[in-house]
Amino acid sequence: RDFPFSVCSMVYYFIPIILFVNKEKHPKIVDAATGYLCLISLAAGIVVCIYPKMATSTFIYINIQTFIHHGSQVVLGVFIYVWNRKNITIKTVYRSLIAFAITAVIAIIINVAFYPRFINMFFINPTRITNLPIGNIVQEKAGYPVYLIAFLSLIALITFLTYFIETSIYKA
Repeated sequence: RDFPFSVCSMVYYFIPIILFVNKEKHPKIVDAATGYLCLISLAAGIVVCIYPKMATSTFIYINIQTFIHHGSQVVLGVFIYVWNRKNITIKTVYRSLIAFAITAVIAIIINVAFYPRFINMFFINPTRITNLPIGNIVQEKAGYPVYLIAFLSLIALITFLTYFIETSIYKA
């Protein structure tokens, strides 16, 4: 129905990069993809599992798929972190945020270019009010630019927090 380009569907785009891009020739690209999955994607999966309202539907099969997908996303993020924990550094965080910024720009372009066909990809569609709690109030009251800056800043904050939580767990 809708083109699969959301924060949570990035798993499908970044896993092939991790598996098939030559790490010796393109270490920054592989590091960015690895960081995206074990930081941003992991955190997004946890958020949806804790607050599923934004990803559920009246159709039971969509709800089942949502929990399987986001639960798998969490498991995959933890697995990738554990497997690569010695290579995950603060540079990985910055690279994953650059990858996120690139995918967010692509999402905005798709949201605008194909309006009204597609849904609110990445929750940053300038033509629609987001359904994120609090985000919808910010977007309605302060406008899209303020909402976009707040949303992107929140993603960066959550990414750094995820990194510091993961590294503190494995240092203990």
